[in-house]
Amino acid sequence: MKSTPSKRLRLTWSEKVGILDKAARTPALSYRGLAAWAMTEFSLPAAPGKTTICRIIKSSALTALLWCEDAWSKVGASTIRHIPDS
Repeated sequence: MKSTPSKRLRLTWSEKVGILDKAARTPALSYRGLAAWAMTEFSLPAAPGKTTICRIIKSSALTALLWCEDAWSKVGASTIRHIPDS
C-alpha cells in the first residue's frame, strides 16, 4: 500500500516570530501544543512538525530578530537624532 506524500509546509518569518513569541509567553506549552496553536492561529493546512517547532525556538537568528523588534519598539522619537551628512 502506497502512502500519500504530505505537502511541505513553509512558515513565513512573521509566523515563526509568532510561534517564538507564543512559546515565550506560555513556557509550559508543549511543542505539539504550539503546533496546534500555530495551525489555528495562522490557518495552516496542517500543524508544523515537532522538529520544526523545536528548530524555531532554538534558532538564534529568530531570537535576535525578536530582540531587535522589541528593542526598536521601545525607542522614542526623541532618541532618534538626525546626523548631518559630512
